[in-house]
Amino acid sequence: RTEDLLLMLGVRREGARYDAHKSSISLFGTKVSEDFDNKADDWAPKAALTWRPIRPLSIYASYARGFRFPNFDEAFGVYGTTPGLGPESSQSYEVGAKVRMDCLTFNVAAYYTNVYDEIFFDPLAPNPLGYFPGINVNLDRVRHRGVEVLASLRPVSWLDVYGSYTYDDVEITRDSLTGLEGSQMPITPRHRGNAGLRVYLPYGFDAGVDAIWVDSRPLTNDPEERYGKLPGWARYDVRMGWRRAVTEWLTLSIDATAYNVTGERYSEVGGYSTIRRLVGYYPSPERHYVVASEIAVNW
Repeated sequence: RTEDLLLMLGVRREGARYDAHKSSISLFGTKVSEDFDNKADDWAPKAALTWRPIRPLSIYASYARGFRFPNFDEAFGVYGTTPGLGPESSQSYEVGAKVRMDCLTFNVAAYYTNVYDEIFFDPLAPNPLGYFPGINVNLDRVRHRGVEVLASLRPVSWLDVYGSYTYDDVEITRDSLTGLEGSQMPITPRHRGNAGLRVYLPYGFDAGVDAIWVDSRPLTNDPEERYGKLPGWARYDVRMGWRRAVTEWLTLSIDATAYNVTGERYSEVGGYSTIRRLVGYYPSPERHYVVASEIAVNW
């Protein structure tokens, strides 16, 4: 490391193994047994280089190789084991810049990731029992790319203004099994962001407003978008807080937040049911309130 240049290197190795034994009785009365044994291990290196050309500004570039093994529900689902379901692996690249000043912080980052053998629930694939379609499969390659921007500004000592925006493009770019090449991955919005402000008041009080916006996106289990999209939504929250140091070692705080003050009706989750053959939505709460208190002891 020099004064304005920092190089970070790292590596880890992980492994996992899944063992299962299933016994059942066939239609002809004979006992059927199945053994399932799946194991994998891999290296995950990463590297990052950060350069600070001037004191408030730093520029960085990073690379990482990662992997993920199937979780319990993916490896042992409703229909028993999923033979041949392998781990995911990924190659990730990111470049970005950060500005740190007393009155301003600003982050911008662009990323590009290829995920190989990404685990995906294919709603059209036949399952082992044959009653209903749908089974977890490995997609050959899924491309994740996007831009993240985050900024906060303190124009005066009693006011903070902040906001963020994310563009996230997740596309199935190659697959020999599902025929979904060119489709967007379900439930991932391309655009989302938030903005807000916080006002610091006398006697330990502060108040704030936060707005959250999420774009429309494909429904779960509907990558071909046969049943439309999950609609986008916007939500507004209002918060009031109080914080006071009673002694050097004791601090009291109270927060009261009104979520979704406009009573917007929206769903963060929705999808197509392969069993009932219907589109269902999980409604998010309308206007609701949360009050929390905290006693902090500083030894």
